[in-house]
Amino acid sequence: MSHPKSQLQIVVEEAAAKLVAMFFRAFPHRTTLRLGSILAVLIHDLLHIRVDVALDNLKHAYPDSTLKWRRRTVRRVYSHFGAVAAELARIPVLASGSFDRWAVVHGRTVELLDKAVASGKGGFVVSGHLGNWEVMGAWAAWKGYPITYVVAQQSNPLIEELLDYHRRSAGVEIIKRSDAARGILDALKRNRIIAILLDQDARKDGVFVPFFGREASTFRGVATYALKRCPNVMTMETWREKDGRIHCEFEEVKVPNTGDREKDTHTLVADLTSRLETYIRRHPEQWLWLHRRWKTRPENVR
Repeated sequence: MSHPKSQLQIVVEEAAAKLVAMFFRAFPHRTTLRLGSILAVLIHDLLHIRVDVALDNLKHAYPDSTLKWRRRTVRRVYSHFGAVAAELARIPVLASGSFDRWAVVHGRTVELLDKAVASGKGGFVVSGHLGNWEVMGAWAAWKGYPITYVVAQQSNPLIEELLDYHRRSAGVEIIKRSDAARGILDALKRNRIIAILLDQDARKDGVFVPFFGREASTFRGVATYALKRCPNVMTMETWREKDGRIHCEFEEVKVPNTGDREKDTHTLVADLTSRLETYIRRHPEQWLWLHRRWKTRPENVR
């Protein structure tokens, strides 16, 4: 069990985060991405934070892989998320006019966003910790779409305020997961598009669906609301190319309607999770393997 942070620790962490954010905003975008990657790789090499978790996750997901490949992939994961952190700090800079230079959309993305808004019922965009979900959601808000994030609360409230400041600088509205039930309903009534990540362990309250060959406890909230009142559900794939730009593509998801609510919930959650797995397999070095995604086991939930 983790212990609450002292006020001194909270303040020191906030000051450090602000200094890092200022540092990342002081350089050109491409340079910032490289610096973020370098710093993250140094952390990997020196501290090995959750490297064992990532290696184990990769071993289960890719049983035929070599240890050399898994170690190289974890190092690349660190490198990628270093760039993600640097980019998050630069969202206010991107929102001042350079989003279109660094964010690239494909396929039906704009069409599906327009369709959700035109329906008057709002919509859901489902993604995971892949590519840079933060930047692409902020891009959509910057373009004028009514984007609302559902986010987890951080252990440091001052860091949380800093993260939310960066998100709001592009026009993103924030709902905390602790207030999600009421907040999501209100957002849908206001015809907002709700962006939510579906790749974290949902503990005993989740729906167990296959994910990389293992049953994973997955949040059911999107399915619950989609089946009741909001048929506009999309998935978002995001990935970074070698030139540093973030790409994304939305896909439309058909909401099942057999009349069996529990069956439809499981079907929809399984479909969304399967799509995320497909996206991750295209860019395994850009997903957060450090998370204990399969921590909750079906046999331990009664």
